[in-house]
Amino acid sequence: MKPAARRVSAILDAHFPPHSSFTPKEPSMPIVTVQQFPRSVAQKRELARRITEAFEEVYGNSAESVQVFFNEVDGEHWARGGRLGCDREDGPR
Repeated sequence: MKPAARRVSAILDAHFPPHSSFTPKEPSMPIVTVQQFPRSVAQKRELARRITEAFEEVYGNSAESVQVFFNEVDGEHWARGGRLGCDREDGPR
């Protein structure tokens, strides 16, 4: 191992001992941000439910640990090709 790699390894071992007994209660506390055009409350409920289920199934998280934030953007606050969505003939989609 090169000297620089040994120094990095020593620093990591000092802060994160290789035989640490720390075990987190949850695998992670995921925060998912969905940026989208406005949708109905029913659609957001369904998407939040499915995202939460995916984290439960794939990562083993509890439903309560999963947070989903919806950021909705209308055509006045979004542009493509230099034109605001509200000015586009085809709308913001």
